[in-house]
Amino acid sequence: MDRGTGPLGRAVLFGALLLLATSAAPAHAQNAENDVIAVVERLFEGMRTRDTTMMRSTFDPSARLYGKGRDGSIGANPIDGFIASVGRSERDLDERIFAPVVQIDGDLATVWTFYTLHVDGNFSHCGVDAVMMYRTSDGWKIVSLADTRRTDNCEPPGR
Repeated sequence: MDRGTGPLGRAVLFGALLLLATSAAPAHAQNAENDVIAVVERLFEGMRTRDTTMMRSTFDPSARLYGKGRDGSIGANPIDGFIASVGRSERDLDERIFAPVVQIDGDLATVWTFYTLHVDGNFSHCGVDAVMMYRTSDGWKIVSLADTRRTDNCEPPGR
Protein backbone atom coordinates (compact mmCIF):
# COMPACT_ATOMS: atom_id res chain seq x y z
CA MET A 1 0.00 0.00 0.00
CA ASP A 2 1.32 3.44 -0.96
CA ARG A 3 1.89 5.59 2.14
CA GLY A 4 2.54 8.83 0.29
CA THR A 5 5.87 7.91 -1.24
CA GLY A 6 4.57 6.84 -4.65
CA PRO A 7 3.78 9.14 -7.60
CA LEU A 8 0.25 9.90 -6.36
CA GLY A 9 1.46 10.71 -2.84
CA ARG A 10 4.21 12.98 -4.19
CA ALA A 11 1.68 14.76 -6.43
CA VAL A 12 -0.68 15.36 -3.48
CA LEU A 13 2.22 16.59 -1.33
CA PHE A 14 3.47 18.88 -4.13
CA GLY A 15 -0.05 20.24 -4.65
CA ALA A 16 -0.45 20.93 -0.93
CA LEU A 17 2.91 22.70 -0.77
CA LEU A 18 2.10 24.76 -3.85
CA LEU A 19 -1.26 25.77 -2.36
CA LEU A 20 0.42 26.73 0.91
CA ALA A 21 3.10 28.78 -0.84
CA THR A 22 0.67 30.68 -3.05
CA SER A 23 -1.81 31.35 -0.27
CA ALA A 24 0.89 32.68 2.13
CA ALA A 25 2.26 35.25 -0.32
CA PRO A 26 -0.99 37.19 -0.78
CA ALA A 27 -1.60 37.20 2.98
CA HIS A 28 1.84 38.76 3.54
CA ALA A 29 1.21 41.29 0.77
CA GLN A 30 -2.21 42.08 2.23
CA ASN A 31 -0.64 42.73 5.65
CA ALA A 32 1.87 45.14 4.11
CA GLU A 33 -0.95 46.92 2.25
CA ASN A 34 -2.89 47.23 5.50
CA ASP A 35 0.21 48.66 7.23
CA VAL A 36 0.63 51.26 4.48
CA ILE A 37 -3.04 52.30 4.55
CA ALA A 38 -2.89 52.50 8.35
CA VAL A 39 -0.21 55.22 8.06
CA VAL A 40 -2.48 57.35 5.83
CA GLU A 41 -5.43 56.79 8.16
CA ARG A 42 -3.26 57.73 11.18
CA LEU A 43 -2.30 61.00 9.44
CA PHE A 44 -5.96 61.88 8.96
CA GLU A 45 -6.87 60.81 12.49
CA GLY A 46 -4.16 63.21 13.69
CA MET A 47 -5.74 65.95 11.58
CA ARG A 48 -9.21 65.23 13.03
CA THR A 49 -7.89 65.40 16.61
CA ARG A 50 -5.26 68.12 15.97
CA ASP A 51 -2.67 65.69 17.33
CA THR A 52 0.50 67.09 15.77
CA THR A 53 2.64 64.36 17.35
CA MET A 54 0.52 61.70 15.68
CA MET A 55 0.67 63.55 12.37
CA ARG A 56 4.44 63.98 12.55
CA SER A 57 4.87 60.26 13.31
CA THR A 58 3.56 59.42 9.83
CA PHE A 59 6.17 61.49 7.98
CA ASP A 60 9.87 61.15 7.31
CA PRO A 61 11.55 64.43 8.36
CA SER A 62 12.51 65.06 4.71
CA ALA A 63 8.89 64.74 3.49
CA ARG A 64 7.34 67.29 1.17
CA LEU A 65 3.76 68.17 0.34
CA TYR A 66 3.02 68.97 -3.28
CA GLY A 67 0.12 71.00 -4.55
CA LYS A 68 -0.91 73.11 -7.46
CA GLY A 69 -1.69 76.74 -6.69
CA ARG A 70 -4.53 78.82 -8.10
CA ASP A 71 -2.04 80.36 -10.52
CA GLY A 72 -1.07 76.92 -11.84
CA SER A 73 2.32 76.79 -10.16
CA ILE A 74 3.38 73.64 -8.35
CA GLY A 75 4.67 74.04 -4.82
CA ALA A 76 6.73 71.65 -2.72
CA ASN A 77 6.50 72.46 0.96
CA PRO A 78 8.11 70.90 4.03
CA ILE A 79 5.67 69.24 6.42
CA ASP A 80 6.39 71.54 9.37
CA GLY A 81 4.13 74.36 8.19
CA PHE A 82 1.27 71.99 7.38
CA ILE A 83 1.47 70.26 10.76
CA ALA A 84 1.68 73.58 12.62
CA SER A 85 -1.32 75.02 10.75
CA VAL A 86 -3.47 71.98 11.55
CA GLY A 87 -2.40 72.17 15.20
CA ARG A 88 -3.36 75.88 15.40
CA SER A 89 -6.61 75.51 13.49
CA GLU A 90 -9.86 76.03 15.34
CA ARG A 91 -11.74 74.26 12.57
CA ASP A 92 -12.65 70.60 12.54
CA LEU A 93 -10.89 68.89 9.62
CA ASP A 94 -12.14 65.48 8.50
CA GLU A 95 -10.41 63.94 5.49
CA ARG A 96 -11.93 60.62 4.44
CA ILE A 97 -10.38 58.18 1.98
CA PHE A 98 -12.14 55.77 -0.36
CA ALA A 99 -10.95 52.83 -2.47
CA PRO A 100 -7.20 53.19 -1.86
CA VAL A 101 -4.93 51.45 -4.36
CA VAL A 102 -1.63 50.34 -2.83
CA GLN A 103 1.47 49.27 -4.73
CA ILE A 104 4.53 47.95 -2.94
CA ASP A 105 7.97 46.96 -4.18
CA GLY A 106 10.34 46.10 -1.37
CA ASP A 107 10.62 49.16 0.86
CA LEU A 108 8.77 51.53 -1.50
CA ALA A 109 4.99 51.95 -1.45
CA THR A 110 2.47 54.23 -3.10
CA VAL A 111 -1.15 54.90 -2.20
CA TRP A 112 -3.54 56.43 -4.72
CA THR A 113 -6.85 57.22 -3.08
CA PHE A 114 -9.94 59.30 -3.62
CA TYR A 115 -10.70 61.61 -0.68
CA THR A 116 -13.26 64.07 0.57
CA LEU A 117 -12.48 66.88 3.00
CA HIS A 118 -15.10 68.17 5.42
CA VAL A 119 -14.47 71.34 7.43
CA ASP A 120 -16.60 71.93 10.51
CA GLY A 121 -18.87 69.12 9.32
CA ASN A 122 -19.46 70.66 5.88
CA PHE A 123 -18.16 69.33 2.59
CA SER A 124 -15.21 71.43 1.37
CA HIS A 125 -13.71 69.60 -1.60
CA CYS A 126 -12.57 66.25 -2.96
CA GLY A 127 -9.78 64.87 -5.10
CA VAL A 128 -7.05 62.29 -5.14
CA ASP A 129 -4.19 61.89 -2.70
CA ALA A 130 -1.00 60.38 -4.13
CA VAL A 131 1.19 59.25 -1.25
CA MET A 132 4.72 57.86 -1.54
CA MET A 133 6.28 56.00 1.39
CA TYR A 134 9.45 54.20 2.33
CA ARG A 135 9.70 51.47 4.94
CA THR A 136 12.21 52.47 7.62
CA SER A 137 13.37 50.85 10.84
CA ASP A 138 10.45 52.75 12.45
CA GLY A 139 7.90 51.45 9.93
CA TRP A 140 6.36 53.05 6.83
CA LYS A 141 6.95 56.81 6.54
CA ILE A 142 5.43 59.27 4.10
CA VAL A 143 8.09 60.99 1.99
CA SER A 144 5.75 62.87 -0.33
CA LEU A 145 2.07 63.62 -0.58
CA ALA A 146 0.49 65.31 -3.58
CA ASP A 147 -3.18 65.98 -4.10
CA THR A 148 -5.77 67.31 -6.48
CA ARG A 149 -8.66 69.49 -5.36
CA ARG A 150 -12.07 69.99 -6.89
CA THR A 151 -15.66 70.61 -5.90
CA ASP A 152 -17.39 68.67 -8.68
CA ASN A 153 -17.52 64.92 -9.42
CA CYS A 154 -17.10 64.26 -5.71
CA GLU A 155 -19.19 61.12 -5.27
CA PRO A 156 -16.84 58.59 -3.63
CA PRO A 157 -16.10 55.47 -5.71
CA GLY A 158 -18.28 52.47 -4.97
CA ARG A 159 -21.26 54.46 -3.76
